[in-house]
Amino acid sequence: MNNINIPERFMKTVLKNSDYGNESYREPLKNILRIFMKDRVGCTEKFKNYKKKNSGFSLCAAYILSEDKELEKECIESFDYFSGYLKNTFVNEVAKDFKYESGLKKEDIKLFTDYMNAVSDEKPLEQLKRRFKRGYGGRISRKQERYLYFDDSSHIHNIVQTGFLCAKCENSAIAEMGIRFMQFFTKLAPLKTLSICSKLYRVKNGCKFLKGRFDKFIDNLNRIKVQKTYITAWMLLYGQSHYICHNEGKVIYEDVLKTVGEGNIEDDAVNSEALEYIDIRKQMAIHRTLVEKYDRETSVKAMDEMFLDEYIRFIRVNMIHSKDQQIIEKMVEYIKGELDFEEIEENVHKKFKPALQNCEIGYICGVGCKEYALRGLKLFAELCDINNLKGFYNEFKYDVKPGVLQRKKPDRNIYDFTELLEAVGVAESFIYEFLCSYTKEDLEKPSKQPKDEFAQRLYRYAKEEKDVLGNLLLAGDREKIFAIYQTGLLRSQLKSLVKMLEDSSVYVVKAALDTIKWLKDEEISPFKENIDIAEKKFDEMIMNTPVGIFKRSLKKYSKEAVHLQLSKEAVPRWSTKLGGKPYLPLGEEHPEEGMYLLAQINFEEIPKLQGYPEKGLLQFYIKEETCEHTTRYFNEIIRDESKLQEDLPEISNDDCWDVLWSELKVTYKKIDDTPSVEDYLLDKEIEDILNEMFTDHDEKYEMTSQYEQERLGNKIGGYPYFPDWGDPRKIDEDRLCPDDTARLERGETVLNEYGEVSFANEWICLLSLYNEEVEGLGNIQEDGSIYFFIRKADLEKGDFSDIKYHRFSY
Repeated sequence: MNNINIPERFMKTVLKNSDYGNESYREPLKNILRIFMKDRVGCTEKFKNYKKKNSGFSLCAAYILSEDKELEKECIESFDYFSGYLKNTFVNEVAKDFKYESGLKKEDIKLFTDYMNAVSDEKPLEQLKRRFKRGYGGRISRKQERYLYFDDSSHIHNIVQTGFLCAKCENSAIAEMGIRFMQFFTKLAPLKTLSICSKLYRVKNGCKFLKGRFDKFIDNLNRIKVQKTYITAWMLLYGQSHYICHNEGKVIYEDVLKTVGEGNIEDDAVNSEALEYIDIRKQMAIHRTLVEKYDRETSVKAMDEMFLDEYIRFIRVNMIHSKDQQIIEKMVEYIKGELDFEEIEENVHKKFKPALQNCEIGYICGVGCKEYALRGLKLFAELCDINNLKGFYNEFKYDVKPGVLQRKKPDRNIYDFTELLEAVGVAESFIYEFLCSYTKEDLEKPSKQPKDEFAQRLYRYAKEEKDVLGNLLLAGDREKIFAIYQTGLLRSQLKSLVKMLEDSSVYVVKAALDTIKWLKDEEISPFKENIDIAEKKFDEMIMNTPVGIFKRSLKKYSKEAVHLQLSKEAVPRWSTKLGGKPYLPLGEEHPEEGMYLLAQINFEEIPKLQGYPEKGLLQFYIKEETCEHTTRYFNEIIRDESKLQEDLPEISNDDCWDVLWSELKVTYKKIDDTPSVEDYLLDKEIEDILNEMFTDHDEKYEMTSQYEQERLGNKIGGYPYFPDWGDPRKIDEDRLCPDDTARLERGETVLNEYGEVSFANEWICLLSLYNEEVEGLGNIQEDGSIYFFIRKADLEKGDFSDIKYHRFSY
C-alpha cells in the first residue's frame, strides 16, 4: 500500500479548512480518514511533516484515532504517533485558547491543566467558572450562565469536538483525558458543548442528522458518561428548535416530550433540572406543550415559579451596583405582592431608573395576567422610555408556541396591549405618546383615515372622547404634530387643539392652525379670539426662524405663482383640472394612442399672473410608460357640452397613474414664491446668503431641506422644487467647449438637456406637480415630481409649441 499516490495538496487543503471555526467538519474529516486508511504509514509520515500543526490538526488526529477501529492492530506506529501527539498537545491548546479568550488567569489555567493531565483529582469547575467572563445578559437560564468564551472563541468548535472524539478513543489514556474534558465543558456549558459535538453527526451545512446517526450520537454520549440531565436538556432544545424544519426534528421532539411527559417519579427530578438549562423562551414553549399534551401540573407550577424567579433575578442582577440592599429588597417585595407600588414609587424614580432603564424584562411581561406579571409590567412602564416599550410590545404580540419559528399572524394586537397598560395604571399620556412615536405614518395634513395599528388605536381613543391632545401637551413636537393631524378634526379634541396654539414650537402651532382651517366656522367661533392671537404669534414666530430669515432674504427674487389645492370632484370639461376626460371640441383629433390628459389650465379661471395669457386653455398629455408628452393650446373655449367630443379613449387604473383616470378639481391661491436653493440663475446669490447665515454644514442642510419642503406643492408658475441633485437647466461648465464659453460671454445660447439655454433667454417653470396624497384617491402618481418648462419669451407670446418635460424620481 505504500506506493499509493496520496493527493497531498488535497490533504493540506482539508487540514487547512479544519483550522477555522466552520461547522462542516464531518465532510473534510471523513475524506481525511478515507485517504488515511488507504496508506496508514505513508499518511502518517505526511502528517508528521505537516508544518502548521494547530487545533485543526489535533481534530484530525482525534478523528482518526476514534474512527479507525483497526489502527492499533494494522499500524501500531501510526496509533502511537497520534496518541502521543494528542497527549502532548491537546491540553496545551485548550490552555492557550483559555489564555486569550476566557478571562482566566495564569494560576487558573494551571489548575485546569493539572486536572486534565490527572496530576490532580481536584475538580476545578466550581472554582473556575466564577472566573469566566460573562456574556451579555449574565445568564441564559436559571441553571445556565452565559460565558463570553463560548460566544467569541474562534477555535471553540475545534477544541470541543477534539475533546469529544478523544473521549471515544480506544487508547485509555486519551479517552480518560477526553472524558475529563467533557465533564468540565458540559458542566460549564452543557447545551452549547453538546450542540457543537452533534455537528459531527449531521449533514453538511444543515441541522438534520445522517441516517441513524442521532441514536449513535446519544449512545456515544452515554458511553462517555455525559450526565443524563444534560442529554435530556439538549434533546429537548434540539427538538424544539427544529420541530418544523424537518420530520426528524419533529420525531425527536415528540419522543423526548413523551419521555418527559409520561416519566416516572424517579425521572421527574432529572427532567425538571434538564428544563432549567434551556433559555426561558424555549423553556416556556416546552412547558406549555407538556401542559397541553400530558396535563403536567408540575409544568404549570414550574412556569409560575420560573417567571417569578426571572423578575426577582432581574431586579438583583440589574441592581448589582446599588449599595442600598434595603431598596433592592423593597423592589423584590413589590414584585411578590407584599408591597403596593405607591410604597416604592419614590425609590423607583430616584434610585432604580438609572440602573433599569435599559432593561430586557419586557418579554417576560408578555405571559399575561398573572399578578406578578402585571406588577412587573407596571414597574417596566414606570422605568422604561418609549423606545423600550416598543420592543416590549413586539414580544407581547406573540404567544411562545412549540415549533413555531416564523409567526405570520400575531396572537395579540395593540388594543390588547393598551388595555393591559391601562389595567396596571400606566398614565394615559404615556400610552398616547407611545402610539404617536411608533406609528409608521408621517402626516403632513389633517386626516381621518388612520392606516397602521398605532394610528388606528390613537384615533379610536379620540373617538371614545378621550382627551388625546390634552394628554400630549408635554410630549415631543413630532408626537404632538402627528396627534394633531390624526385626531384634531374630532370634536372631542377641539379644546385641547386650541390649547396647542399656545405651544412654543412654530411647527406645532402651524399644525394646529392648519387643522383648525378644516373645521366648520360654528365649531371654532367660540375660540375666534384665541385663533386670531395664535395667527399673529405664528407670523412672528415664522419670521424669526432660520427658514423665515432665509425667506426674507430671498423675497426680492420672488415670483407670482398659483398654488393648486386638489380634491376628488367632477368639474366641467373646460375647467382647470388634473386627469379625467379632456376638453376636446368636435372635429379635433385626440393625441396619439396611449396619451392621457395629465392636466389642463383654463387661464380665464385662475388668478392673473404676469406674463401669462389671460384667456385660452392649455392641456398637458403624457404617455406614462415612455414619458413622452405633448401639449395643446385652445385660444377660444367652447362651453357647450354638445359641441365637445364624448367618444374618447377609455382608461383605467390598470393603465396608468391614479391621477390620469381620476378627475381632480383644482382650487386656487395666489402666492409669492421664493426660489429653490438649487435655482440655476441664482446660484451665487443664494450661496452668499447661506454662507452668511451658517458656518455648520449640517445646520445649513437641515434648514434648506425644511425650506424646500415648505415650498413643495402643485403650482402654476413660480419656482420648481429641485432635490439635492440640482437644477436640470443648469449649464455644466465642466462640459463646455471653448466655443460654448465664448457664446456665453457674448450673451448667446448653448445647448443642454432642454435645448438652447442662456441667461438672456431663460427657461421658466410653467407647471409643477409633486407626489401629493389626495384623500379618497391616494398618491396622484407613483413617485417624484413632474415639471413642464417654457422659454420666458415664448410664454409672453402665448407660444406653447416648445415645452420641455422633466420628471424627478425619489
